[in-house]
Amino acid sequence: MRASGGGLHARPVSTIRSVESSIDEATFYDQAYVVQEPLVIRDCIAPSVSKWFHQNEHGDVTLDSKLTGNSNTPEMPYEYVRTSIEDDVARANFVSWLQGGKASQPAPETLNNKNQTRFSQFNAPIGLLSKAIEFNAQHKDSKMRHKRLYIAQMPINELDPELQLDLEAPKLLQRSATPCDVYNTSIWLGLEPTYTPWHRDPNPNFFMQLVGQKSLRLLPPGPGGKVFMQVQNAIGSANSSRIRGTEMMEGPERSALHDTVWGGDAPKEVQEATLGPHDCLFIPKGWWHSVKSVREEGHLNASVNWWFRFRQPRGESAGRS
Repeated sequence: MRASGGGLHARPVSTIRSVESSIDEATFYDQAYVVQEPLVIRDCIAPSVSKWFHQNEHGDVTLDSKLTGNSNTPEMPYEYVRTSIEDDVARANFVSWLQGGKASQPAPETLNNKNQTRFSQFNAPIGLLSKAIEFNAQHKDSKMRHKRLYIAQMPINELDPELQLDLEAPKLLQRSATPCDVYNTSIWLGLEPTYTPWHRDPNPNFFMQLVGQKSLRLLPPGPGGKVFMQVQNAIGSANSSRIRGTEMMEGPERSALHDTVWGGDAPKEVQEATLGPHDCLFIPKGWWHSVKSVREEGHLNASVNWWFRFRQPRGESAGRS
């Protein structure tokens, strides 16, 4: 298992149970969904979504024209996090490159702002991320690459119907004996390192890795909520676990939660999974989790997830809802 920032004497972290993609819908339902236990399913990706990506002449994975060349693709919700002077230099170089030479594309005002905050959000075409990948491919030194540019939680239902077909709900969520409601589906595309802070979802989550690797750390609702409240008390805050804003992305809460969850003294109940391309993770309802890319050199990282819930069949006990 990859070390997660704790040093030589870091507390061991439990690994989430994994199975192969041959698991059937009934077994997944009984052994993961009903008992509310996280489960990794290896190599279960639908092949159609692989058409969204290809290797460029530099050997880096980039976005295919099927995604970037679709005139019906809406603007994407970007996040950008700056952490150092190094980030400022790389961002400024990227903006200059965009505005001159062959790129000839205006940079979003947020990226062009020299006095921008640590964390910012804006909407821009998906071509911006494609250009950033192209820019990074020209720099062997990772310090010169533009990083932490992240399309976070883009709803699939806002994409062209042809693209939506590439991301149909996985077969494991299509159990005929127990109808399933898929509430929302999102894609996550960004330049590593990418990071999602400690939070919980109101519905079960089926998370699929597409490009690159991500590690996830999880805790059940009770222990996970306890970690959140301990951090709130430690930093003198009273933020709600249900209504989260930019405080989870910057400032003392972000730092404290990251150190608590990913540091060497992480809670003993923490479970971890590292997903590569074609791997999936079932996250039960209410389980707290944080997500981060394994690599940090500015390469593309891509994921998709489905929030869902099985409807209880007639005659089935309430304990299986």
